[in-house]
Amino acid sequence: IRNLTAFLLVAATLVASPRAARADAATEAQLQFELGSELYKQGRYPEAIERFIASYRQVPNSNVVLNVVQTFIFLKRFEDAYNWNETFLSIAATDAQRQAGNSRRGDLGKRVAVLDGVKSLVPAAADAELFIDRAELGSVGRAPRRVAVKAGDHRVIARAKDFDERTVSVSVKTAESKPVQIELPPLLGTVRIRSVPPGAIVRDDATGAELGKTPAELRLRPAAQRLVVELAGWVSQ
Repeated sequence: IRNLTAFLLVAATLVASPRAARADAATEAQLQFELGSELYKQGRYPEAIERFIASYRQVPNSNVVLNVVQTFIFLKRFEDAYNWNETFLSIAATDAQRQAGNSRRGDLGKRVAVLDGVKSLVPAAADAELFIDRAELGSVGRAPRRVAVKAGDHRVIARAKDFDERTVSVSVKTAESKPVQIELPPLLGTVRIRSVPPGAIVRDDATGAELGKTPAELRLRPAAQRLVVELAGWVSQ
């Protein structure tokens, strides 16, 4: 960060995101941005950030996020600046924006501790939501993601639908980038199958895979399951 006192307020041009913004959302976003700009001119920086963030939540816009990042830098809240810069990079629309965002990432990374590339070993469709230290503090985003924290010991909590929650402890230093990986085991349900006579083979109807013989106790993922029970000389069920 070459000059922490210089700050250029970036005008927000509210353009439609991939999901077309409603007219009322765009109007609200513009109003929040203008209020944030006025609060910034008055030196009320924390309040300005609140308005900028409210504008971003109405209509995601890289210029608004850049204002959030730069105001946090001005306030020397470098962890917050780093994390919002990650949001900026996730929506950057041009090579110039990406280049500037990567440059800021490098500068800010020297001032913070980074949990780098937090990822969870779950299917891509079920990327885990991440929390630092306490879930009640709110999510810091979805895996995989870089997360800036203060140097020291931290707990990373990962949650995903149909998976067990998991927590890992990590210690990280300022200017250090530490990779974190969390494996979330799938939630399983129990199915007990009996047959008369016993000894029938239980198969997955979709794959034909043999799952066991009756009496069987199977651990299966929560979902609609179609099983076939068959025994030579008897009608399959």
